[in-house]
Amino acid sequence: ETPGDTSAYVLEGAEGLVQRFAPVFVVEHDEESFNKIGTPSARMTAGGKTEVFVDPGRPTIYTEVETFETERDHYTNLIYRVHFERNPFTLAPLNVGAGKNVGAIAVVTLNSREEPVWVTTVQSCGCYHAIMPTDFLPTEAWPEDWAQSGFEVYGEQLPGLLKLKDGPTDGRIVITIRGGSHRCKGVAVESEVALRN
Repeated sequence: ETPGDTSAYVLEGAEGLVQRFAPVFVVEHDEESFNKIGTPSARMTAGGKTEVFVDPGRPTIYTEVETFETERDHYTNLIYRVHFERNPFTLAPLNVGAGKNVGAIAVVTLNSREEPVWVTTVQSCGCYHAIMPTDFLPTEAWPEDWAQSGFEVYGEQLPGLLKLKDGPTDGRIVITIRGGSHRCKGVAVESEVALRN
């Protein structure tokens, strides 16, 4: 399957760690309005009811910061959320996640040294959850049988390890979102300069 038109969405106007570690969202089949990152909105219908919708003409990446501690370290979750107007119903491939006002979430978790130790992706409904360690996470913190070569989440092959230590100095986490289902299709580390070309 070819991805059709794609668009890269980059967070702008944030500060500090939120901006520094913001992933780039690459969305396939951007020629379809339902594959454009939008802004949740509400309006009154002609019948006087409130209608909630996602406006694909205004892309927004929402952010939040949460911290937590374990016996091992102090961590910061950088949370990035995007919304789409709908997931269309399809039989082939079967899209069981069809519906309106859907979204995707990415979380970049930093240790106390401000190093990303893992990346989490999930749809806003809670489905298709994936956690990917980076090479900043000590191997003793990994599950015993963890496959560094990768793993599958409902048909999508995701990396078992994100290599950031020896990656490009201007490396950005890139999250590719499959058009239509809005599942996380891939996560990689790419040079920011290469992404702009």
